[in-house]
Amino acid sequence: MTPEVGPEGWVKLIAEVIAAGSLIVGVLTYIKQKIADTRKQNEQIIRNWQRVAIYKAIAEANADNNGRSISFSELKNKYIAATVEFGDTEIPKNEIQDSALRLALMSLLEGKLIELLEDGTYRLSFISSWKQELERIQLTNMNKERLSRIIEAKLATSLGRKQGKSELWDTLD
Repeated sequence: MTPEVGPEGWVKLIAEVIAAGSLIVGVLTYIKQKIADTRKQNEQIIRNWQRVAIYKAIAEANADNNGRSISFSELKNKYIAATVEFGDTEIPKNEIQDSALRLALMSLLEGKLIELLEDGTYRLSFISSWKQELERIQLTNMNKERLSRIIEAKLATSLGRKQGKSELWDTLD
């Protein structure tokens, strides 16, 4: 025997069931969001780790071999070895495959941290820019020396002296 429930009682019971259902849906939504956030955070940790591991492997190859670039197969071997050393988070198998490595390489290329050479090897970008800067400095120094010699010669000619730099500067003092 159940006691008779009036219309107000049914409304109250239905409201409590709806509130309980709403609470359950809210808790489940929160749990689902937390799982998604944790998954996204782990993926970001892996992406960052990949970029660092690849950059480090290229940097070591460049440093060990006087700026020599590294091939994809050499890089892959170093990358796989690095996954064994990475203990904070387990690296899923699909993140160790060639496609994941190429994706991480593309990210580094896009950020101009590394460069892909014509022979299909990789090296750090600053090595190239460092060499270009050194060449530019050397060219600038050569141009300064050449310009300095031209100015000295013109000054010496205009002063009626053809001796050398030291005598030219002595006359200007």
